[in-house]
Amino acid sequence: MANFIPKIVYTPILGGSDVTITFTYPPEKDPFSETQALIVKTTRSSNGTKQTQYNYKMEQFEMKFKLVSKTIMDLVRTFIVDHAARGGSFKYYIHSDVASYNTYDYVKNSFSINRTITDRAGDFFYDFKFQMERVV
Repeated sequence: MANFIPKIVYTPILGGSDVTITFTYPPEKDPFSETQALIVKTTRSSNGTKQTQYNYKMEQFEMKFKLVSKTIMDLVRTFIVDHAARGGSFKYYIHSDVASYNTYDYVKNSFSINRTITDRAGDFFYDFKFQMERVV
């Protein structure tokens, strides 16, 4: 059953067993609102003819969550700093209760965190976003 609650599974670059981050609710935006970028190279031959070479298509998503607990925020921060920012790819499941996934890479310099309100115990909730991409 599709629940639109995503999860990320990765094997740490620094070693260890698989880590799973399952979010508690869907991201803020439509989970299928990807950006498609065509990667092409255009050149001109010596006689002036324009030549276009289609290389591949890049699909990008922006993950944006609001009011995330400190526990999940710590898992996401560790995932970004110790794995994704170092070039490690990861499995992204749009639905945490479905077995299908796509493999993505982190778009560097796209991670931002904001502390918002506190809960009754004095812990903050967090808003964060980052981008991920894959070659289609």
